[in-house]
Amino acid sequence: MKIDLVIGGDDFAKQIADKLNMDFIKINYLVFPDSEIKPVIENESRIKGKSVLFVLRTNRFKPSI
Repeated sequence: MKIDLVIGGDDFAKQIADKLNMDFIKINYLVFPDSEIKPVIENESRIKGKSVLFVLRTNRFKPSI
């Protein structure tokens, strides 16, 4: 499968995109008072019809590369 771009919410995802030599689209997050999180993709029109790699971490610790 060919991946066209990388989508993620932090520097870790950006670093992966850079290492893979791919475009990167940033995800912003809306955090609600009950701690629910809603991801919001910038430039959503850029991903239509593309194969993407989502890089989302499930913990709050930032790994070092």
